[in-house]
Amino acid sequence: LTLDNRLAVRATVSLVNPKALAEVGGDAAARLPGNLTRYEDADQWRQPRGQPIPLIKTFGPRTLAVAQNSTVTATRVLWDDPAASAEAACIAADISVGPPVARALKGRSVAMPNPDLTLRFSGAVCSAAYMVSDCCLVDMTQGLATTAMTVFGNGDLIAAGVSTTTCLSGGGDS
Repeated sequence: LTLDNRLAVRATVSLVNPKALAEVGGDAAARLPGNLTRYEDADQWRQPRGQPIPLIKTFGPRTLAVAQNSTVTATRVLWDDPAASAEAACIAADISVGPPVARALKGRSVAMPNPDLTLRFSGAVCSAAYMVSDCCLVDMTQGLATTAMTVFGNGDLIAAGVSTTTCLSGGGDS
């Protein structure tokens, strides 16, 4: 809760034994663009004018590739704990929602409070220096922007999910 007793976060965690997951589908990492910029060579994100976002300073997100509706971003992992791969994937997925939604808004003054994010985890763990999230804008209708993302660490699929962002007119408060 916030200081004024408003709901700030709602989280649900579901766990499954990774051995119970069926081997279906292909190599998710193979769908990433082949021309990804290296993290070290990618431009650092700038803080939005008048509305600094602490996550940008803390996790150093960078854009590795841009396609029509999707953006591939990389986000630093600040701890050396492979068991925390899911937490790192959550941060990468959350941060990756902004660019494809903002690009679709074409510079309009719209507030985008934290997205509602749902992720499923593959069970893979890694000691990655950063997580890579491929986030694609699926739909933008009546003030709701829906995205889908896959998150990788060292080329292994860590998580996949969807997000809905509420776009508020005039950049106002939620």
